[in-house]
Formats: sequence, structure tokens, C-alpha cells
Amino acid sequence: MNKPIRIEALSDDADLTRAADLARMQRMATGLLVAAALVYAASSFYESMHWSVGFVVATAEAAMVGAIADWFAVTALFRRPLGLPIPHTGIIPRKKDAIASQFGEFVTANFLSEDVIGERLRGKPLARGAGRWLQRSHNAATVARQVTTGIAGVVRVIDDAAVQELIDAKVARKVRDTQLAPLLGDVLDYVLDDSRRQDILSAAIRAIRFMLEDHRWMVREKIMQQTPWWFPDSLDRAIYERLMNTAYDTLIEVDANPEHPLRESFETMLDGLLDRLRSGDDMAEKEAALKEELLAEPAVRDFTQSLWGDVKQSLLAQMEDPDEWFENTITQAVVEFGRTVEANPELAARIDGWIVDGARYVVRTYGDEVSRIIAHTIEGWDAEATSRRIELQIGRDLQFIRINGTVVGGLAGFTIHLISVIVASA
Repeated sequence: MNKPIRIEALSDDADLTRAADLARMQRMATGLLVAAALVYAASSFYESMHWSVGFVVATAEAAMVGAIADWFAVTALFRRPLGLPIPHTGIIPRKKDAIASQFGEFVTANFLSEDVIGERLRGKPLARGAGRWLQRSHNAATVARQVTTGIAGVVRVIDDAAVQELIDAKVARKVRDTQLAPLLGDVLDYVLDDSRRQDILSAAIRAIRFMLEDHRWMVREKIMQQTPWWFPDSLDRAIYERLMNTAYDTLIEVDANPEHPLRESFETMLDGLLDRLRSGDDMAEKEAALKEELLAEPAVRDFTQSLWGDVKQSLLAQMEDPDEWFENTITQAVVEFGRTVEANPELAARIDGWIVDGARYVVRTYGDEVSRIIAHTIEGWDAEATSRRIELQIGRDLQFIRINGTVVGGLAGFTIHLISVIVASA
């Protein structure tokens, strides 16, 4: 009754094997049903000849009922039995999206929870075992090769925001700790003379234009990094072109127009800055305020961001084309690191803690995303293809339900008939 999976429609060798096993078990289960039907038909003609034939009839009849009922139950999971529009059949194709969501939640709750991951990792000597493994020369060489080819990928996935926060913190601390007020006043008095202000601004504008021209690729890359992953390339290009054109047009306009409002704003800003620096007795307080304003300027953050971008690109260039000296250096460093970890229980325990905390963080941060990915992936599958795929995975075992239903039904029929005979003869 079950329509066999068409083996020629499957391309994967494992699927071909599963389909063949499923078809064989379907034939076996259906064969038992046919056998029960034949026994029932044959024994029905001879039931009146001897009382014992009634046991055969009852057994075969109940076996047929059990076989048909379980065939219906198994088939209803994957399709409508005999193509009939019976309610609550074809469960998997009809409920695919709900199953996808529930399966994603099940995986996250039972396999990707912080408690499960933490319990599995906690108490295991992960670091010391890794240290012993790393001390073997061939293992260290393998790690070195993986490092030289994999650091580029690691650098690409590093949280740029976290690195940016670290750089910002270091820059802010250095700026606040450096005393600049006495020197700054003298330098500004000389550099920001009235006759030089516009020349300085013009030179700065031209420098910015050249920097933008030389780093167009960087601007585009940063735009692509900042936009959501689902933005199409055409929209990224449109944002990039609009931003670059606006920046160029503004810079050219300011450079060509001595009366441009931005030049006047520049003059006003400089006058106000010099007034604030020269007025008041407490220069330390003024310097502190100036430093905070400097740190708050977007240009400072832009500079630190470009600094990390340059370092990142240099690392990528080195990692993607490493030399022999670099690989040997990493190999020796890996071996030495393994020795240090194995010889230092405190360091090993600390690393184990980092591993557990890192795993818990990953699960806590991205566990729900994994659930959504699983659900979204299954929802995107064709309903019939999904049902067929699941049937290939579990359909063979489900045929044993049909076989067991036939056997149990027959035993139940025999038992019920036996009880009926005993009661009738009592």
C-alpha cells in the first residue's frame, strides 16, 4: 500500500541504501497483511467444519485489522493514505513549518543551553590534554600550518567593535595622562595666525580629498561591513557612490569658495578655541576639557578605526602568504606553549575556565540564532521533499510498527476468541 521511494530519483548513495531498505521492509509488512488476508479468506470457508478453525479465522481477521490500522497510522505521517482527503493525515508535509520551529527550539533548549554545555566541559582537563598534544612536533607543525592559513579567517571575524573599544580606551588614557597645556598654547599662537588659517584649511581639504581617493576601497569595505548582511550589492554600491560623491562635492566647494560658510565656521571655531585656551587661570581644567572635546570628536574615532583597519589588512596580507620562517616560528611557539600549559596547573585551570566561559558565551549569544537558522532552513525546504527525506531516515523502523501491529493484532484476536469460547462453554 505504501508507494515505494523511487531510487532513481535519489542521488546520494546513503539515500539510495535507505530507500532500498525502506522498500524491502514495506514489502515485508505488506506481505504479512496479504498473508493474513489470504488465511482469513481460506479459513472462512472451513470455519463450520471444525471448532478449531474459528481460532484461525479470528487470528487472521484481527491481524488484518491491526495491519491496516498501523499501515494507516504510518502512512498518515508522510502523506494522505490512498490519496484520500482524510482529516489529520499528511502530518509532516502539512505541519512542516511548525515542526521546523519546534525542532529548532528543541535543539537550542536541550543541546545548546548554557547549563548543558557548562556541565559537559566543566571538570575536564581540557587545557593539559591539549598541552600534551601540542608538544608533539607533528601536531605542532599541523597547528602552525592551520594558524598561518586560519588567522586570516579569525581576523575577519574578530569583533571590530570590541577592538575599537580597546583602542579608544588606550588612546583616551594616553591623551588624559599627557600634559599639553603649556606647549599647546605656544604652538597654536604660532600655527593659527590669521594669515595661515585659510591656507591650513585648504591644505587640509586637499589632504582629505587625496586620502579619500587613496582609500576608496576602504570606504566601500567599511560600508559593506556596516550594512546588514541581507542588503543587496547594488544598494551597498548606491550608498557608497552617494557618500563619496557628497564628500567630494563638499570638499571641492569649500576649497574653491573663500566665502564658504564652512570656512567662516572654521574661523569662528578657531577664535573660540583660542579664547578658551587663553582665558582663565586654571589651565589644567581647560586642558582637561579640551582633551574631552578632542576625544569626543568623530575625527578621532575615525582615525582609530582606520588604524585598526590598516593593521587588520596587514595581518591578512601576511597570513594569506606566509613564509617558512614565520611557520617555523609559530611551530616552536606552539610547542613551548604546550609545555607551559602542562607544567602549570594554575594556568591550565584558568584556560579551562576560559573555555567553559567562552562556550557558555557563544551558546548564550548565538543559541537563539542557531534555532532560527534551523527553523528557517527547514521552512525553506519543499514540503514533499522534507517528508520524503524524513521517511528515508525513519521509515524503515516504522515498518516494524506495521509488522508488530499485524502480529499483536493476531494474538489479540486469538486471545479474544479463546475467551469467547471458554465463556460460551461455561
